[in-house]
Amino acid sequence: MEKKNAWKIAAIAAFALLAVVSVLLVIALAKGDKAPEDIPVQTTVSQTETMAQTEETAETAAADETVSEGGRLSPREILAHWTDGSDAKERLSEFLTNAADESSPDFIPEKDRIAVFDLDGTILSETNPVYFDHCLLVYRVFEDPDYKDKASDFEKYTAAKILQWTQGGDYPEHMDIDHGTAIATAFAGMTVEEFEDYVYKVGQLPAPGYTGMTRAESLYVPMLEILDVLDEYGFTAYVVSGTDRLIMRGGLRDTLPLPENRIIGSDETLVASGQNGEDGLKYQFTREDKLITGGEFVVKNLKMNKVSVIGQEIGIHPVLSFGNTTGDQSMADYTLTNPNYKSMAFMLCCDDTDREYGNPAKADKMYALCEEHGWVPVSMKNDWTTIYGENVVKDPSVGLDSYKALYEENKHLLEEGAQSTALDYEYPGPELFYSVLFDHIESFGANYPESDVSIPCPVIICQDESDPNDIKVYGNFWIFNYDLNGTILENTSGGSYPGCIHIRSSDTGYEVTGFDEVASGSDHTESAKEIFGEYYDLYSSSGNDEETREKLRAQIIANYAFAEGLDITAYQDSGWDPVTLPAQDTDDFANNWYGNVTHYAA
Repeated sequence: MEKKNAWKIAAIAAFALLAVVSVLLVIALAKGDKAPEDIPVQTTVSQTETMAQTEETAETAAADETVSEGGRLSPREILAHWTDGSDAKERLSEFLTNAADESSPDFIPEKDRIAVFDLDGTILSETNPVYFDHCLLVYRVFEDPDYKDKASDFEKYTAAKILQWTQGGDYPEHMDIDHGTAIATAFAGMTVEEFEDYVYKVGQLPAPGYTGMTRAESLYVPMLEILDVLDEYGFTAYVVSGTDRLIMRGGLRDTLPLPENRIIGSDETLVASGQNGEDGLKYQFTREDKLITGGEFVVKNLKMNKVSVIGQEIGIHPVLSFGNTTGDQSMADYTLTNPNYKSMAFMLCCDDTDREYGNPAKADKMYALCEEHGWVPVSMKNDWTTIYGENVVKDPSVGLDSYKALYEENKHLLEEGAQSTALDYEYPGPELFYSVLFDHIESFGANYPESDVSIPCPVIICQDESDPNDIKVYGNFWIFNYDLNGTILENTSGGSYPGCIHIRSSDTGYEVTGFDEVASGSDHTESAKEIFGEYYDLYSSSGNDEETREKLRAQIIANYAFAEGLDITAYQDSGWDPVTLPAQDTDDFANNWYGNVTHYAA
């Protein structure tokens, strides 16, 4: 095709030149002038030169294959570091050529040429020695001199699990959520710019296990060429990754050639610097505010979550998908269900153990999945002539020992953290809306020094369920923090938060929409009367009923210990004797303790 077009172009140029000469001759004859004797000679020479140039152009075009239909660079030329004859290269090249050819039955309008990519293991190395965002947490918790002494026990435990993983272990259980949560808390309070700048600096560190590149440069050259060829052929590419989107935007700002709004990932909360926990539906951003990380993990963008976010943030069904694990399976199969256009899904197979830290067993599983699902496999070993570039060399002696040393130094945290993590509180009684109520009260525990577990103790005065969009729960919402000592939970801190918690009911469940908290100090009484209204007297009397509160507290702890299978027999306040827990009552807890209203309502 390219050779044929080159001959056409040269022939047109020759005819154009002859036409110009002919016009000049006609004008000269019309004036009665005799054509100069050398004109035919010049014409002959020009034709000869033009034909020679035509042959040279045609040969060059045939050799280089740089021009295709529409004047675009050939996909095969742009994919310069893909092995000639590679099935994946040929199939992608054919797809792109047809998608941009209006005469092809597989033509796709430019607005619908959407491609989606996973990041780790698809564009960016995930073997330095593990995912970049996981290495970032290890650095923050164990190596950052300004933070390592401030890291929470949970952050240390999560980072220790990552270190164990780097030493040849399996991907840790619950790591998706634990890592997202630890990232959110470890960087809480930074402005978005500060967070991204921090990640950028870590990205400039040398890539462990290789010479000749930094972490941020650990991008697969052949995959960057796919981004180039997609751009050439009018496609819009997005990264849809499980990595936090701010980590990608900051760490890869100089190396990943995509704008920020096409980098989609896992999320944490972002709040105003002056918001101080106030609901976003009530708080207004001020000109003195800055956008900061809120410290709470929102979602891990894997599996079905990738499909959801494509629908929400892109809004156009993709026609190309690129991934490397079953975390990308939903995205790949969703792409292949495009109802309007031919679509393709490619999956990388990590079968290169010479230039990369491949895993042949994992690669074989992916080859089998490609066969089953109709995905196109990409062999990192056979389909690519390079991975990171010729100047980058795999070298296990560079940097990987530091992870082994960190693991040996901190592996004791695994046993300690496992015990602490087992204490995470989760409401064990009937769901109703009490589950979200308890979760909200549990969040108050963050206002105190960290302990093994925070357990809510809501003393409910009354509740109004007349409006499902605004269920009102009035009460004195206590939170107690405990450390485990043998079979006893020792109280370390806590306090009460009186007021009204607002809950909304929907088809998908319940959610807390707000909390009207009674003011402290001299404004307490006036604030309590305003919030509790006709229930103010009940609130006042409940404050003196310590016996009921302690019975409720003991029952909640007993239910929690039973539900979690924990050997906890008592709780103890500082300076007081241990209080033995009653038998569990998880099934009838809500009716026995709260009923339709509460103990305090007549």
